[in-house]
Amino acid sequence: IHTKDDIVKDVFLKNNEFRTFFYNKTHKQGPRKKFKMPKRSIEHCKKISEARKGKKASETTKKKMSESRLGRNNGNYCPKPINMYNKNGDLILSFEDGISACEYVKNNINIKATTREIFVACRTGKIRYEHKWSFKDLTE
Repeated sequence: IHTKDDIVKDVFLKNNEFRTFFYNKTHKQGPRKKFKMPKRSIEHCKKISEARKGKKASETTKKKMSESRLGRNNGNYCPKPINMYNKNGDLILSFEDGISACEYVKNNINIKATTREIFVACRTGKIRYEHKWSFKDLTE
């Protein structure tokens, strides 16, 4: 009776090309690089497309996919709570997420404000729109 280990061992010992490929991937010199799969050919992509035709995702699957992609296509999406400080470091306002912070800045300070700029200012600690920004600690 053959086990999976025996079959893999046989393939490994008999196939010299596979053995050199495996050795080159596991015994690199210098910093390890992430293994990347080769690009798919046009024929392969067509086969995948044909296999998926006629299949429909269930409602629960659609809901899970929607939740996993939430905010990715929205440039104004930042789920983290944010604090706004003046230049001296005194807390002025707290926002529940990046969208509300951006809306406040758009309405009161700069019409062209973006959530991305506020998000970067929170990460780097730089002053943006005449204020300091940081992510709110959940322990406060």
